[in-house]
Amino acid sequence: MLLASYFWSAVPAYAELEGKAEVVAAAFLVKFPNFIVWPQTAAESTTEPFVIAVLGDSHIYDKLSKIDPEVRIAERPLILKKSNSVDAVAGAQIVFISDDFSSQLGSVVEKLADYPVLTVTDISGGYEQGAMITFLVHDNRVAFKINRPQAEKVGLDISFRLLQIAIKTGEQND
Repeated sequence: MLLASYFWSAVPAYAELEGKAEVVAAAFLVKFPNFIVWPQTAAESTTEPFVIAVLGDSHIYDKLSKIDPEVRIAERPLILKKSNSVDAVAGAQIVFISDDFSSQLGSVVEKLADYPVLTVTDISGGYEQGAMITFLVHDNRVAFKINRPQAEKVGLDISFRLLQIAIKTGEQND
């Protein structure tokens, strides 16, 4: 229950979401790493930066860029990247795939499947096309679906606590 309040405390009611959904999504992107374990090869040392990349144009990048530059993610310094090239973001730990890539989402996810990268989007149908986390509005709040089987394929271990608050996790009981 405490975990749910940790995430949802910053999530405004739907009536207030107009223009704020990106703020909420950006906050989630920074909190998700606390509940995900990357393979050892993806986390060589705590001095290497933790990279969150935004693929395409999205206001989420603008919101992320307002984060305190001293913030650390998984005990590592945070670096933000923005690119229109899938190859340029492949080394990131988290890649947010913007709506610019909605017609190519499946192929972007497939290309990133060779790397231990958490793929996140707010594109409708993202879960079904293989994105690991898909944001959506559910019960007047920003919520997310977690595609656990996709995450496991690249060696990401998602905490049971995070899976509990997702509205869909790829488990048989969903």
